[in-house]
Amino acid sequence: MFRNFLWQVMAILCLVPATAGAQFTGDPHDHPLGDDFVESGSRLRFQLGDRWQRTATNGSGLGQGDPTTLTWGIVPDGTQIVAFVSNEVDGRSDLNSYLDEKFGDRSAWLPLFEGVFDRWSELSGLSYVYEARDDGRPIQEANSHPGVLGVRADIRIAGHVVGDGPLLAYSHFPDRGDIVFDTGDGFDVDPGALLFRNLVAHEHGHGLGLYHTISDDSRALMQPFVSPAFDGPQFDDILGVQRNYGDALEKKGGNDSLAKAHFLGALSAQQKLSIGTDAFLTRVFPEQTDFVSIDDDSDIDVYAFEVTSPQNVSLWLRPMGPTYLEGPQQGTQTVLNTSALNDLALELLDSSGSVIGLSTSGEIGEEERIEDVLLMPGHRYFARITGADNAAQMYRLDVGDLTVAELGDFDANGFLDVTDIEALSDAVRSESNDLRFDVNGDQLVNADDRFVWVNDLKKTYFGDSNLDGEFNSSDLVIGFSAGEFEDDIPLNSTWATGDWNGDLEFGTGDLVLAFQADGFEKGRRPDASVQSVPEPKVPFAWMVLLASWRIRRQMVRTVRKS
Repeated sequence: MFRNFLWQVMAILCLVPATAGAQFTGDPHDHPLGDDFVESGSRLRFQLGDRWQRTATNGSGLGQGDPTTLTWGIVPDGTQIVAFVSNEVDGRSDLNSYLDEKFGDRSAWLPLFEGVFDRWSELSGLSYVYEARDDGRPIQEANSHPGVLGVRADIRIAGHVVGDGPLLAYSHFPDRGDIVFDTGDGFDVDPGALLFRNLVAHEHGHGLGLYHTISDDSRALMQPFVSPAFDGPQFDDILGVQRNYGDALEKKGGNDSLAKAHFLGALSAQQKLSIGTDAFLTRVFPEQTDFVSIDDDSDIDVYAFEVTSPQNVSLWLRPMGPTYLEGPQQGTQTVLNTSALNDLALELLDSSGSVIGLSTSGEIGEEERIEDVLLMPGHRYFARITGADNAAQMYRLDVGDLTVAELGDFDANGFLDVTDIEALSDAVRSESNDLRFDVNGDQLVNADDRFVWVNDLKKTYFGDSNLDGEFNSSDLVIGFSAGEFEDDIPLNSTWATGDWNGDLEFGTGDLVLAFQADGFEKGRRPDASVQSVPEPKVPFAWMVLLASWRIRRQMVRTVRKS
């Protein structure tokens, strides 16, 4: 049953024992990180191994940060699998029939794999091509049967009964990347197949060179368990894959020269062009794709833009990334500030390639600015970004009128939305000193800023799940429908699913906070001024009962309509 499967996958992935705090033993992914994987003297801290150096499409000679194309496919049932992990014996793949039984037929489960590879692709310099052909050569650790176009894929996916134990699947590391599922583990498919997709994405992460990572205050796909608390690669995973393969703009020739510059657009007066706006939180949502980075001290990123009229233009380069605890499996966690991994530099060039603006004064982790340069229409201008350190660094670049952003609009998309309140909550939890989040101007980043953002800037109430300006039964329906109220899954809730106090959980404390403001079913907030939190005019328990009754009525109406 699904509940049993959930317990299994929450406790273990690969060969992690189900006993809390037990030492990890026998895991083919649990290798100590030697000098081959952690570069001495660099600021590279995430858990990273070797990358692909040869693929069927690219041939040989691939190196760190190079965009890469990988082919993938499902081996025919009956393909031999040579034993690799403890308790495994040689066997024949039965993955096709196994997945047909679980999902119905191939048309139901093959798109799940496609979606996983598509997600890795839109977050990095990786491209994927489905290879329908497979010549049935054995799956084995020794890479004696590498990918060949029209013959077999680089990443071959198989499965058989591996043996007793908690194994769900395993993957070989580059230049192999084959994935083997344990088809002896039965499970029920959850809605959206989230756990299955995260399992596939995790195993393929190993096939890209990513090792297990552990963190007590954040979540990552490459932690040694599979979780339904998020969907796909998270910030730490994206940082690692961009270190190995570059960001998504590296594909199709990259953007490392004026001739190949990525065009940001035409800039009108009092407007701004931005890129790299999503690199705020440790948690990443499926709709977020705007992550760009310098992957080492030899990488160059160039962006082009034009102006529609004579205007003074400013450029603002910010190293981006959250701060969180991170460490290797079985190792010690330390604080990792991902906004201070590489010291970035910013140049402004004219159409001839001459430098007309330069900023290098910021230390590592600090911004670079080029202020108020008069630019003329009819010309193309370029922003060039480089890094001084051999480490990957996410960044954000803004070009234009830098006074445009509204207070509290941290991603500068023109809206105060859920991404902004999540970014602020993350900053408060991590005790950040980034004064962008100090929306009340007291030189501190704390819970007071969340109250100002909700009450004063957004002009709504705690409890407004959909941020439509009202707190009503619809918001509670949204929150409770996610099924995260006082569940046993840690750190899995967001503002939209009931985490209104910013602790990544939906619990009684969130309801108390929401109802204390006395805004339930009162419409839009009449006065956004910051005041002390009022006591509810009726007992809190009666408020919850009233809300529950209204939720039930709304759900009944919804069922009847359907």
